[in-house]
Amino acid sequence: MIVNIQCAIFLFIAVKLEKVSVLSGRTAELPCDITPPTLDSLYLVLWYKNNSDFPIYNYRQQEIQRDNQMLLLQQQQQHGQESSAGGIHFEFDSHPALLLLSNVGDPDEGDYRCRVDFGRSPTRNVLVQLTVVVPPQKIRIIEDNRQVSSVIGPYDEGDQLSLNCIVTGGRPRPEVSWWLNDKLVDHTYMATSENVVQNILVIPQLERHHLHAILRCQASNYFGVHNNTSPFAHTIVSSVQLDLNLRPLWVLINGAEKPLSVGKSYTFECITGGSRPSVNVRWYLHSIQQPSKERVTMDGSNTTSILNLMPTAKDHDAELICLAVNPVLPVGNASIGNNGTISSVETRRRLIVHFPPTAELELGRNLKPDLIVEGNDVYFECRVSSNPLVQRFVWTHEGQTIRENAAAGVIIVEQSLVIRRVSRSHSGRYSCTAVNTEGSGVSNTVQLRVMFQPVCRPGQKILYGVAKHETVVVQCQTDAIPPAHSHRWAFNTSLSDVVELQDNQMFQTTSPTEADGTSVISFSPQSDRDYGSVICWARNVIGEQREPCVYRIFLGVRPDPPSNCSVLNQTAEAVEVWCRPGFDGGHPQLFQFEIFDTQSAVLLYNKSGRYPHLRVGNLESGIKLFIQVSAFNQRGRSPLVPLEAYTIKIADKQTGKKPIRRT
Repeated sequence: MIVNIQCAIFLFIAVKLEKVSVLSGRTAELPCDITPPTLDSLYLVLWYKNNSDFPIYNYRQQEIQRDNQMLLLQQQQQHGQESSAGGIHFEFDSHPALLLLSNVGDPDEGDYRCRVDFGRSPTRNVLVQLTVVVPPQKIRIIEDNRQVSSVIGPYDEGDQLSLNCIVTGGRPRPEVSWWLNDKLVDHTYMATSENVVQNILVIPQLERHHLHAILRCQASNYFGVHNNTSPFAHTIVSSVQLDLNLRPLWVLINGAEKPLSVGKSYTFECITGGSRPSVNVRWYLHSIQQPSKERVTMDGSNTTSILNLMPTAKDHDAELICLAVNPVLPVGNASIGNNGTISSVETRRRLIVHFPPTAELELGRNLKPDLIVEGNDVYFECRVSSNPLVQRFVWTHEGQTIRENAAAGVIIVEQSLVIRRVSRSHSGRYSCTAVNTEGSGVSNTVQLRVMFQPVCRPGQKILYGVAKHETVVVQCQTDAIPPAHSHRWAFNTSLSDVVELQDNQMFQTTSPTEADGTSVISFSPQSDRDYGSVICWARNVIGEQREPCVYRIFLGVRPDPPSNCSVLNQTAEAVEVWCRPGFDGGHPQLFQFEIFDTQSAVLLYNKSGRYPHLRVGNLESGIKLFIQVSAFNQRGRSPLVPLEAYTIKIADKQTGKKPIRRT
């Protein structure tokens, strides 16, 4: 109960004005100073309410003489009209004296007057204004037209929060305020009706420090002031606790700081924190998500993701991205969401990958591959992708390593190969190999095609034996790039000059120039004068060959005997014979092998074939053999070549003897 004392004039009699506030249902203490002036005594105390002429309470005090003693007689009386439902009691011994109204309610509110009569002094009047304070009846926190309590949310970091605190009842009108963790944040309230007061709290942007914060709405009745003390209040409250979704604050990548090597496996850790709830961690390389494993700390504040990566050459200088995404915030790749919340953070690591070279060989860009002619200069470029840099290059031609030889026109400058004044021998497949500390890489092959005039093909038949009136086919075989497209033939004898050949009885072109540059003619000598040399010149787009091909036409003879015959690989049951063919006499030749048992002179084996080589098996062991080798053609047989041989005895075989006889 609060007492407020003031001075006023009441019916031209000195009146003390006091204000008293009390909560409904409690006891009101109405003060009245009944202390008599000096040399005077109290006679009568009367209490009136409002403008009533009838007191609600009286108190009388008088002195009487009994047994030679002065006694004080006190008389109290409570009147029923306009009295408190809880009863009235007057405490005259207190200072000041108090009229106690118990269990006060709305009917007890009003103006009370205390009249004090003394024996000789003037009457004293005290006016007391009693205010019955009614506390608020109900307090509610409303969000989006629904009542909330306890924990509310979760809200997204950056969201705007709007809560309405509605208070019903209370007299005098309660003050409604908002408190954040016991700190006053909003004291602006308004009455929406006689009995309702509200305060709308708006937090424009929820921040990280709002997580688990307590928001308290407080409704208070403030009443009375006494002796400059703070006002008393009756307060009711309603509280909520905030739950928030928080974006991740930081992210970092650990592991594999040094250059990586292709083909090896490396482990990276992406550690992120500050998110609520825990983030989803995603790894990206070349914009492709990589598989990973995650683990979350016990308090849920940090998340670690493990990535096992086996880099490739294409990963060099690429960015490895770790993206931490809050799964409940608006989706965005580290971008501002619709409500202004950044839902993710990322970090990047630029990879340094060491890998063996990859090489690509190209013919010089200014060269036309189909128009390279003998005498031109040619160069190759070996284009390389490598980290670290290439230490050396190796060049090959048809699988053989090329050595630099400036005198021969072969120059190697790092990744370039230069060949000055190329010849047909430079034709073929070229490749380059690049080497660094990680390994080596072999390029593709490039075919160099050097065009040149026709030349006689080595190893072709140049001796033709033919009888008179017989026909022999002569082939003019040349090598050229591109192949020869035409030929010119001539004939020369010791008795005549060189004569251009025309189709006649002796010479006949039997087929045009073939795709490989071969020209064929038929030759039929009619007399001894028709023997001599046939000459052929071939021509291609480069020109006519400088040195013609010369074929000797002579009267055919029997072949020469085989030479350098040897018996090889003698076993207990087989022998093998090798010979070198002799001159074929100008005609195709065959070779005959005859094998006899020396002791019995029995022919054991007889065989002819195109090649001077024979292996005979299933022979009796330990026998001596006589072998005759000869060559024959349509003109006859060569002289015989005798050989001696024998099969190894079983005992000899066991001792490892392998006799060989050459004749």
